[in-house]
Amino acid sequence: MIKFFYLIYFTVIHYTSEIPDVDMALDFFSKSFLSIVNKHAPYKRLRIKNRSIPWFTSGLSILLRNRNRAWSLARHSGDQSHWTFLDSSEIGVQQLLDWLKTIAI
Repeated sequence: MIKFFYLIYFTVIHYTSEIPDVDMALDFFSKSFLSIVNKHAPYKRLRIKNRSIPWFTSGLSILLRNRNRAWSLARHSGDQSHWTFLDSSEIGVQQLLDWLKTIAI
């Protein structure tokens, strides 16, 4: 918090008072202030999970979670057996997705 006030005072307010033109000073103040604020309080991004899709079942959720774990394990270990298991997991998930979507339509 102290760093925030320090940056505001010594970069924004201090240098703004040295600019003779009012429009240029306002432009400098706005850009500097917003860059400091965005650095210390960036925009928050939310991911909205829409699970109200009729074909999204608990079984599919479990398969997706297992596939993601298999991908993480294969990526970190580099073992060929883990990559093979990942391939079979992806095929199973895709087949179930296709089947569930055809039933829902």
